Formats: sequence, structure tokens, C-alpha cells
Amino acid sequence: MKNLIRYFSLAAFVALGVGCAKTEPSTTTSAKGNLARNTAPASTPIVTNADLHPADEHDAPRISLEDAKKDFDENAAVFIDTHPPNQYEFEHIPGAINIQPNVIKQSLDKVPKDKKIIVYCACGSEHSSASLVSELHKAGIKNSFALLGGTRAWRDAGYPMEKKQQ
Repeated sequence: MKNLIRYFSLAAFVALGVGCAKTEPSTTTSAKGNLARNTAPASTPIVTNADLHPADEHDAPRISLEDAKKDFDENAAVFIDTHPPNQYEFEHIPGAINIQPNVIKQSLDKVPKDKKIIVYCACGSEHSSASLVSELHKAGIKNSFALLGGTRAWRDAGYPMEKKQQ
């Protein structure tokens, strides 16, 4: 009986500990070499907020950091930052527009339909950005991708960030 209680306690602890910043994405690359998807094993617990992260977020296409930087340099994509407005104001990729996943339906008019869209968030496992990409795909904007590694990967690579001047 004690072992059963320990098992359930450990399982609950692991489920509660699975968070946005602590998970690392498992990815595969498509034939084109620039897209990836989360392919977490079935035994990996995935905890999401159903209101902000629809079940199909795991199928949202991803883009590698290198390919996103190439698109940034060539001005070939529009970047969408999913951070709350105060975090966006503090720091974001230059030229990025700010849209949160929970208001995408009201903000679709801000999203260009004729350009590649790269969505990023602070989460290393792309929860918020993948959620927004899923919503864009549902709205018919299929040329949208979640940035693998999000803001942290971009910043850690030394890529440009626009910061609020104090």
C-alpha cells in the first residue's frame, strides 16, 4: 500500500512539474529540412491548458532557428510574439507584432495572409506559439510555423532583439 501511495504521489509530482519552460521538444525534420513537429513518446505526460492550447498544437509545424533567422535576414516572414504586452514592450524580435493565442480570433486582421508567419513564445517547447499556429491554420493561414526553442533560443544564438529604452 505504501508503494502504491508513493507511486501516485510521484506521478502527481511529475504531472505538476511538467511546465512550459522545463520541457524540451522532441522534433523531426521534414523532407524540406526546415519544419519539425513535436513527437513526444506516448508515455510522456503532456499537461496543457485546454483553453489556450488546443489538442492539435502538437501537430503545428515548427521551423528551425537557422531557417527563421534566414527568413528574418531576407525579410521573408512576419514574426508574431505571443508574450503579454508588457513583456513584448520590454523585449521582442525587431519588427514582430504582438498577438496572444487567446485573442487570435479577434486579431486575425493583423496577420498578413500573403507572407510566411513565424510565431514565437518564451516556452522552449513552443506551447503558446504552437497553439497560435494551430489557430492560424484553422483560419486558413497555412504558411505559419512555431519557432523551435522560442525567444530563449533566438536570444542565446545572439540574434537581434529590440529592447525597451529606459
